[in-house]
Amino acid sequence: MKKLRKLKATSSLLTLFLVFVALIALIEKGPPPVVYLNSEASAVNPGPLGLFNLVKELESRYKVNTLFSLNRTAVPKSDVCVYVIVSPSRPYTASEAITIYDIVSSSCRRFSLLVADEFNTSNKVLEVFGFSVRIPGEVVLDSQGSPYPLATLYVGDKGFFVRLDIASRVEGGVVAGRTLEGVAIAAYEKRGENTTYVIGDGSIFLNQALAASNSVYKEFALTLFDYLCNGNSGCQIIIDDTHRQGEEPAFQNLWRALMGFVADPVGSIITMMTVIARLIHPSTWFPPLVTAFNSLTAALVGNSMVYPLLLAILMFLAYRIISARIPAIRDEPLPEQEERELFITGDIRRAVIAGKIKFSKNDFVKLYEVVSEVLKNIKGVGLDDSRTVDVLASVIGAERASRFVNDMNRLYLKASGKKILPIVLSWNRATKKKIDECEEVLKALGTSLAVEKGVEYVLARGVMHV
Repeated sequence: MKKLRKLKATSSLLTLFLVFVALIALIEKGPPPVVYLNSEASAVNPGPLGLFNLVKELESRYKVNTLFSLNRTAVPKSDVCVYVIVSPSRPYTASEAITIYDIVSSSCRRFSLLVADEFNTSNKVLEVFGFSVRIPGEVVLDSQGSPYPLATLYVGDKGFFVRLDIASRVEGGVVAGRTLEGVAIAAYEKRGENTTYVIGDGSIFLNQALAASNSVYKEFALTLFDYLCNGNSGCQIIIDDTHRQGEEPAFQNLWRALMGFVADPVGSIITMMTVIARLIHPSTWFPPLVTAFNSLTAALVGNSMVYPLLLAILMFLAYRIISARIPAIRDEPLPEQEERELFITGDIRRAVIAGKIKFSKNDFVKLYEVVSEVLKNIKGVGLDDSRTVDVLASVIGAERASRFVNDMNRLYLKASGKKILPIVLSWNRATKKKIDECEEVLKALGTSLAVEKGVEYVLARGVMHV
């Protein structure tokens, strides 16, 4: 009996349609907010050159507020604030400096300004706040000509011996630090209750400097913030993260992250996650894909030689897809009544043996199924069972049993369309021959195709036992 496949064309097409709708919806919504990759001194950069460790240390002691835009309402009111600028990537304009002053003066009763900058990018802020300290942006060298001089930084009367990293000298204010060569590297200045502390080097606050638990840089940073907060635990630290260049996630960032994994595993993992999230979003790849497809289609359709070939290929593919999902079933004439009752009455069996009825391959399939069912009821195995040969060997001999079972199975697979071989020139002759062989085998088992209540009795008995 042929099995009919369930058609799933509707559900598959519906799934594809829903996926397409989802893609369009995501594109209409627009790309996700750009999460910039920061390899700079950013509060959100956990890599060696970030300020992530400093922020975490400060959060355990004070209220920390990181500004990513100069928003006047982003800073809550506090009694004491410390506004922090570390190694900005681009200069502050006069309007930006005024906005910063407005934010600090309106939100904080008393404030301190901490500037750690190797260049002159922060001078406009110092100017607007009314302090005289400036950073010229001139690199300080040691006696050997190295840009990594040793220096002593003071917080009050406590000194910290550190190594600087491409630092600049400072001018004005009260000197709070010098290199071994005597160049002023840090200064502080007071205006009423407000204080500024300026260092010509931001590297002393980076993650790589604060990484060691006994780091002198960590001790210096915590001592400095305690000084600028006047020992007030309710002090609010405002980290200015508005002047970072950043870069949008791209595939080359993924490669750099893999190459730098050993040196900076945490930063590399964050970079890889950010890049992958950006790349898999449909807004990244779907519009270029559609554009490329449109360009390709326009080029092909516009070519008078290629267009007919393309149309033929598309028609062939459509035919193959439809025919695969909706298989064609060949029309076949209904079997005559005599053929359907072929193995039911003894009279018809005798007519078959006498050659009065012609057989088709469908008749052989029916013969195979009847004999197989009889064998199952008598011996517990059908013709398609690997044990059948051994079972019949004890009745008709091993060689004859093997040949009989193999021939029946080979012809059945051919008749049912599952195999191409063997080649059968006449199903009428082949079926008649196999009827004789089956009759001999069944007689050896105590039943018959030609005797009334032979096969029928065996089959009925098998049904009663089910």
